[in-house]
Amino acid sequence: MDETGLLDGYTIEEKEAYLGVIASVATADRTASDDEIVYLNSLADTAGINVGIVEDAAKDNLNLRLSEYLDILKQSNLRYALITDIISFAKNDGKYTTEEEGKIKNISLYLGISNQQSEVLNSVVEKSNAEVTSYEEATDEGYLEKIGVAGMLKNANIPITSIVKGLIGFAAPFILSKMVRDRTQMGNV
Repeated sequence: MDETGLLDGYTIEEKEAYLGVIASVATADRTASDDEIVYLNSLADTAGINVGIVEDAAKDNLNLRLSEYLDILKQSNLRYALITDIISFAKNDGKYTTEEEGKIKNISLYLGISNQQSEVLNSVVEKSNAEVTSYEEATDEGYLEKIGVAGMLKNANIPITSIVKGLIGFAAPFILSKMVRDRTQMGNV
């Protein structure tokens, strides 16, 4: 069982699909660096799935399994957290391009997420990027209420728990800092 709650309560198939899409999108140039692979493997390990799945997705320059992963998530509430995370990753480098925005919109539509819901998820990312201070805070259901987006999610028919159980993008800075600390400590041993 995963200690962090990362994708907790979802099937292995949903977890694999979720992280497969994240790996495909996060490494869109298909030149996944060693650090990206370590990070993706850490996510897979934390979620309790086979790390080979995310490595394969990160290196798959033809996106052979991407539509299969999206088809799995099409029927899952996890699709909302996926879009939230993809937006978060795309904005993380400070260069949210029109091309990235278009790809995310296409994925959202494919998953059956309306434009209104996409706008709400984008607002969640905007508010969270400005407010989040810890992984524990971001994955607490009360956090979304605290930053003023819980009502927006409810009005857009987006289950709050579906957002909270994903949130890899919000957690990324905290997971990465832990990885750096762990690597530094290993080097000092």
